Amino acid sequence: IPRKTGRIINIASIAGLNGNPEGMMTIAYNTSKGAVVNFTRTLGAEWGKYNITVNAICPGFFPSKMTVATLKAFGEEKLAASAPLKRLGDDEDLKGLCVLYASDAGKHITGQWLAVDGGVTLATGAAEREAALAMLDRRPRRRRITLGADKAYDVTGFIGDLRARRVTPHVAIDGHLSSTGKPRKTAV
Repeated sequence: IPRKTGRIINIASIAGLNGNPEGMMTIAYNTSKGAVVNFTRTLGAEWGKYNITVNAICPGFFPSKMTVATLKAFGEEKLAASAPLKRLGDDEDLKGLCVLYASDAGKHITGQWLAVDGGVTLATGAAEREAALAMLDRRPRRRRITLGADKAYDVTGFIGDLRARRVTPHVAIDGHLSSTGKPRKTAV
C-alpha cells in the first residue's frame, strides 16, 4: 500500500464457483475456494484506490499431489472427457494468465476471476439451473414470473421444470441441432 502499486494473484478453484459432481464430497474445500473468489472481488474494489489489482485464477483439474485420489476415484480419462477440450490441465496452462494479471497488460483488470479448466464450468450449466430452481421453489406463488438464463446451454428438462413452477421461460433457437436433427432450444 505505501508504494501505491501492486499485483495480487489469488489461487482459487472451479470448486469455488459451483457445486460438485455426485460423489465428490469436498464442502470445506469448495467453501474456502468460494471465499477466495469473494475475497478477490472485495479486495479488488477496496484496494483499487492504491493502484493495486487483485485477481484470481480458478484452475480446474490438474494432476497434482492433492488430486491424486480424485483422479484415481473418478478416472483421469473420465474427467478429461467431461471437458470441452477433452484434457486435464498441465504445467503450461496457468502461465499466460499469471503473466497477464502480473504485467501492465492487466493493469485495468481487478476483482476478477478466470476459470482455467478446459471449458468445464461453461459446459454444464447444471449449477446455475439448480440454483435458479431452488430460488423459484422458495418464492411465494402468488403471481406468474418470467425467467431468462444467461448461458446458451441445452435446456432439456429445464423448461419443463420452469413451467411446473408457473414460470415462463424465455426460449430461443440457438442455431445448433440436437441429436434428433431439430433446432436445439436454448434459454436466453
